[in-house]
Amino acid sequence: MGRIAKRNKWERLHNKYTTKSAMELLSVFNSWNDAIEWDEMTDDNYNVIINRATDTGQLSRTYINIYNTVGTDYGKRTGKEINAQLKQFTLTNFITQLQLSIDRFFVTNGISRVVTIEETYKQTIANLLATRIEDGLTIREAAKEVQEIVGKRRFYRWQALRIARTETTAAANNGAIEAGKVSGFVMEKEWISVLDSRTRVTPPDKYDHRHMNGKRVGYNEKFNVSGQEMEYPGDPNASVGNVANCRCTIAVVPKRDSNGDLIPL
Repeated sequence: MGRIAKRNKWERLHNKYTTKSAMELLSVFNSWNDAIEWDEMTDDNYNVIINRATDTGQLSRTYINIYNTVGTDYGKRTGKEINAQLKQFTLTNFITQLQLSIDRFFVTNGISRVVTIEETYKQTIANLLATRIEDGLTIREAAKEVQEIVGKRRFYRWQALRIARTETTAAANNGAIEAGKVSGFVMEKEWISVLDSRTRVTPPDKYDHRHMNGKRVGYNEKFNVSGQEMEYPGDPNASVGNVANCRCTIAVVPKRDSNGDLIPL
């Protein structure tokens, strides 16, 4: 598949992944909104009330589901592309490899990301209350106003979309990487950027994704993105500025020797 066709197909898939995952995340946030005991709040305990309403395990399970669902789907699609050239992609081996990679992700990065998202949510609610109290409202009045804000359909929608866009990029590209690992041949990976007005470029951005388009590295090598090493777009080990809202993807490409022949592993 050519780079332009790959990019166009990826954009459609990523939009689908983002929309579905954002709805899953919003379901979590809405359940937390419903669990807040607004009538029990006092000046001294509203932070405790907010903390009591959230559920780290619930968000973790949603995260794992997103990584499994998106990673599996995009990995399978990558496998079909591999088999169009090599006929070596094995679904069973891929699923095993993907699950191992997701387990590793949650050991090294997942929990901290879940905790950060949970803390940001709690701080958002606390700040809404604190601002109104500072403006002279009683805690009862502030709680009533904030409850109305939180109850609106669009509350936290933008945040859920941002999280979903970022994490589905990581989940899909991780799935593609794992698909290439079971191909039976030496592979390379190529960075494919979504080229529009929202694509990172320096200046003004610190990290440049526009000029990463078409860059190719060995499968076990990392991309150099404006001085930062990344295994793939959305790499959870990279800085927030390099991955938040990223929409780039990778192509998995068989490497050939000087004679043009495929190189078995």
